[in-house]
Amino acid sequence: MKCLALLLFALPLLALAAQPRVVKQGEEFTVEMPANPTTGYRWVFVAPPEGSNAASMFTMTADTFKLANLNGHQPMGIVGGGGFQRLSFRANQVGNSEVHIAYVRPWEVAKEMRTNTIPADLRHEVIPVNVVA
Repeated sequence: MKCLALLLFALPLLALAAQPRVVKQGEEFTVEMPANPTTGYRWVFVAPPEGSNAASMFTMTADTFKLANLNGHQPMGIVGGGGFQRLSFRANQVGNSEVHIAYVRPWEVAKEMRTNTIPADLRHEVIPVNVVA
């Protein structure tokens, strides 16, 4: 069971390490990550590092959660069930940049996230994105 949980968590991360996403200016794209909101953790769009143009290039447009599909059946009412969080973004301008997301309990790292400081022990993902005209 632990191996299955690890596999479910690791596979989407391997996909993120692939080539940069290519989207057209004005289009939306979605990042889907394994998550379990009953733990208090959630994926959030964090302030990009200083000097990055990501804050003006991307606008987060949606944040949804879907329970994991087990054996072809959608679980209904499973308390504590994991699944996938989907973050959608709009590409505002042409260029190359990165979307930074972190898996956090937002109330525990609010100060760091406002000051563009991502603690070393924080689970953090960087998604490269090329926006074309």
